[in-house]
Amino acid sequence: MNANPFSEVRLLLNVLCAPRLRAALVEVLQGSSTESTPVRQLSFVDNTGELDTEALLALRGALNDALGPESIFEREKLELPVAAESRLPLSERACREAFARNGWDSCTEPQLNAALGMLVDDVALARRDCVDTGLLERDTQGARYRLASRDGS
Repeated sequence: MNANPFSEVRLLLNVLCAPRLRAALVEVLQGSSTESTPVRQLSFVDNTGELDTEALLALRGALNDALGPESIFEREKLELPVAAESRLPLSERACREAFARNGWDSCTEPQLNAALGMLVDDVALARRDCVDTGLLERDTQGARYRLASRDGS
């Protein structure tokens, strides 16, 4: 298994979601393909295309762990990209996730910073991105944040 089981879980999910990669996995498992593909990076597929049952069971455990509530402690914080077009959707998702996980209608800046700190590497940048895009609104005193309503109300 990879040193980072979450990387392998992501790779497997990408393989299963992409028709070409899914077909490549079938070819590898049938022994009809010897070309190098991302499928060959899966720990449970050996060089001959045979399944390594032990590695597959370890991946199943990693997938179960990834779906569990403790998984947040196993992942590294997301490193926000420099390019705004890539970064803004990630910042917005992090802010939405912070509010959803905590059940907040509104929160203070320290609360938001702590919640974002579990998700992204640059808390201030994510928070500013969300204010700049209009996802987050501050109260008139600047003490509390809330998600802006997107329905115009």
